[in-house]
Amino acid sequence: MRSQRLSSVSYATLSRRPSVRHRASWGVLKSQDEAPIAEAPGGGTSTFGQSLFNCIAILLGVGVLSESVAFTYAAWIGGFVLLGTYGILTYYTAKILVRIMALDVRINSYADIARVAFGPRSIWLTISMFCLELFTLSVILVLLFSDTLHELVLSISSDMWKIIGLAFVLPTCFLPLNLLAFTSILGILSIVLLVSTVLINGFSITSTPGSLLRPAPTSLLPDWPRLPIAFGLLMDLCNPERFDSMITWAYVIATVLYGVIASAGYLMFGNAVSDEVSKDLVNTPGYPRWLNIVMAVGLVINPLSKYALCTRPLSTTIESLLGIGNMSVGADPHTSAADSSDPKSSGHKRLLTKQTLYIVLTRVVLSLVVVLTAILIPSFSIVMSFLGAFSAFLLCVIGPVCAKCAVEGRWKWYDVIILVVASSMAISGTIMGFWTSCLNEA
Repeated sequence: MRSQRLSSVSYATLSRRPSVRHRASWGVLKSQDEAPIAEAPGGGTSTFGQSLFNCIAILLGVGVLSESVAFTYAAWIGGFVLLGTYGILTYYTAKILVRIMALDVRINSYADIARVAFGPRSIWLTISMFCLELFTLSVILVLLFSDTLHELVLSISSDMWKIIGLAFVLPTCFLPLNLLAFTSILGILSIVLLVSTVLINGFSITSTPGSLLRPAPTSLLPDWPRLPIAFGLLMDLCNPERFDSMITWAYVIATVLYGVIASAGYLMFGNAVSDEVSKDLVNTPGYPRWLNIVMAVGLVINPLSKYALCTRPLSTTIESLLGIGNMSVGADPHTSAADSSDPKSSGHKRLLTKQTLYIVLTRVVLSLVVVLTAILIPSFSIVMSFLGAFSAFLLCVIGPVCAKCAVEGRWKWYDVIILVVASSMAISGTIMGFWTSCLNEA
């Protein structure tokens, strides 16, 4: 997840930490400048290919499903301009984060970067933003699961599938992380399967809609009133705080895959493309039924496997704020300090049972709130727009650029332009996303 520490792969790409002279030029805390510079860890255990695979897996998310509908708002010119601009922009901010991390071996996370740049008070704001983004992503995973199954089994409503999905994902919230981590490979496999399905289906029929051989009507110029929505949909491509030196190749590959999905879906279904291109693939007659079913199963397994990984940092943060993770003798007036420290005592067992019950209650309530939010805001594209416009712009562009300027102690003209443009896109994209949602509900 975004709040996790960077892997050893990130450090393996840095042969040496910057010199004192280089660090001073970036204006790092003077108290740290006097200390000798620690060397980076000797090397990681991942090969170039493994590192590249990990980066691509991070970049390719569920947002790929909404790329085609983003092109209906931005059209061909706006779509490719925005996609390319976001790729270059977040590549730049990723390098900013890597450069700040290179200043000190103790900087291992986004929160550490915020602490160095803005002081310790910024940590809680950073954590809050990550929690909001994780919550939004959890809602998106539930929407993807329910929408996909609803297209396969129309007799069961999407809201009912959300409730059914809760029964499947809730047990995974209590599994240890070492059992959940290996499931992340399902995400990239499902995206590759989606790309393959789109291309195979597109070339398998010659009638419109749904054919790459006979494209549906599209637009060259953007739908200007709804263009801000595309800002967020396309921006969700980026998660730069976890990139390593493989970012260049990873970005090229990921951007190409996003571009293929966006352009293929737009060509096949035109301005009538759904907010999830997988819906159109399932509902269009003439496609190989078995291929669509396999793709749908992959899209269903993907959110189920990622849900617990997504909500775990969020639930852990909530438990920490409530003091559940650090329950001690003070939490139980009937338990003495001696009993609390003795694993075999009844007091210790009673305290452990109470702690477990609170953890279960917290995670159950969190999942219920996620599902309820998914029911109240059922539009996949609108939620994706919010995630991209508000959260991704703030964490992936505005935050890194502000951190760079704070560490350097000066504002460069191009950084100011980036901040102004990014802030405008974030605000307009968020407002238009909610405005469109209200109009659809009305």
